[in-house]
Amino acid sequence: MSALVNQAQGYLATGANPVRLGNDHPSIAPYGPVETADGLLLLAVGTDVQYERLVSTLDDEHLSAQMQWTTNATRVRDRDALRGELSRIFSSHDNEYWLERLGVSGVPHAPILDVAGAFGQPQIRDGDFVGSMSTPSGDVKSMRSPLLIDGERLAIRRGPRRLGEDTDEIFHTEARD
Repeated sequence: MSALVNQAQGYLATGANPVRLGNDHPSIAPYGPVETADGLLLLAVGTDVQYERLVSTLDDEHLSAQMQWTTNATRVRDRDALRGELSRIFSSHDNEYWLERLGVSGVPHAPILDVAGAFGQPQIRDGDFVGSMSTPSGDVKSMRSPLLIDGERLAIRRGPRRLGEDTDEIFHTEARD
């Protein structure tokens, strides 16, 4: 329930049951995936200033002329038409092109990756996110805890136990002594 965040709060404040929006945000637009020529990007345009930066970055005459979308409230109300315009524009180039353009724009965005793509990112690949643990069957890679304690990641102390390995310890009774 905590993950519902603004949907839950909106319901508690108004009693109105939210409608399904897929990947869209209920009160911000554009906010969600856009399809490029070869993949998907996520936009999170949360303010009118960020929207102005997006329009400037996209450098599209037709979008620039759409004055009805200068405020978030009007973009939310007309999100389907806005999504159509953004789809037209973003589909004209690949992810790499848009990531480069958006990277210097100040517009919140990110590539939408599969799991292999996520692990291939330099900050993950070169970071301290994957550890190794010894098991009776050999070393196994594992995700490390994202928590830091005193600036250090928690250690992976041991791998999964073999079936029955801890039975005596768990069910130890005086009768067995």
